Amino acid sequence: MADFIQPSRIALQVELDSPEAAIQFGGNLLEASDLITQAYTQAMLDRYHKQGPYFVIAPGIAFPHARPEEGALATGFSLVTFKTPIVFSHPSNDPVHLMLCLSATDSQKHLEALMRLAELLQSEALKQKWFQANDKETILADLNDLGGYDL
Repeated sequence: MADFIQPSRIALQVELDSPEAAIQFGGNLLEASDLITQAYTQAMLDRYHKQGPYFVIAPGIAFPHARPEEGALATGFSLVTFKTPIVFSHPSNDPVHLMLCLSATDSQKHLEALMRLAELLQSEALKQKWFQANDKETILADLNDLGGYDL
């Protein structure tokens, strides 16, 4: 699982002022690693504008993504935590402290990745630890503890 989120795609305690800026930031991390095209980031933004914050999947956690054919080049995540939580206008899961942007080349990988991360983040203690983390090693160590996952 740690291979799925590389240190270069983790940004902690970022100060942003809107959901759009957050999605763009997370997309930029994926683009810089050649996992997506700019069109994929735009598709994530478009989906947010058209469908709302459906991807705010749990209290404090957002999971923006687009369809594989919208510019996914390889499978992986970017992970961003926010110094000041961001309101995405979700009725029950705002504000967002942690955002995972996903690039998946097929829907099966998308579901597997989401399930594994959701399982990990069911721990309230772990969630709070990640929300407050100031060093990437904290998060990478937890991902390494999952072990054995080949996405």
